[in-house]
Amino acid sequence: CKYILKQAGLKVLPTIGDGHCLFHAFRNSWKVQVNGGESPTIEHIKSLLFIEAVNFRDNYLNFDTNVINPSLFCRWLGEYLTLRKYNNIVADYAPIMLATAFNVTIHIIEEYSDCIRCDDVAPLRGRKSVHDIYIFKKGEHYSAIDLIDKIQVAKSVQIKPVEQTNTV
Repeated sequence: CKYILKQAGLKVLPTIGDGHCLFHAFRNSWKVQVNGGESPTIEHIKSLLFIEAVNFRDNYLNFDTNVINPSLFCRWLGEYLTLRKYNNIVADYAPIMLATAFNVTIHIIEEYSDCIRCDDVAPLRGRKSVHDIYIFKKGEHYSAIDLIDKIQVAKSVQIKPVEQTNTV
């Protein structure tokens, strides 16, 4: 995997696994990827996510109310942010809220047993993102990424559609 990442112009940076690895990965990736950009503090990230949670819950979540009570979403986020109480629903939506709160596109490069895949998480509200932030995910752990070669990364991680051929 390290060889593939290096070929793509990426270097995974060690990231704290304290229950908020996504926030640490985002902050540390921002620090090395955004030219002249002061990286947000973990507290700043948390405060923006609290603000974004109400808007997100009210405008974007389409929960099946038989399974999930939407009014609990902000409480779950609060427990996740303050107590590090893991909640898979909040954890699944955290990258989208993070991208929206900071108006960035987060490229999550995820390692699987047989391949590496890149999922792009764009901000909601129809805004154009101001930065691209690359982070790495293996299992449930996120890590920061240093871009060794930004041009190589752009060429390597783009998912290109397969061309259809007509066989008639």
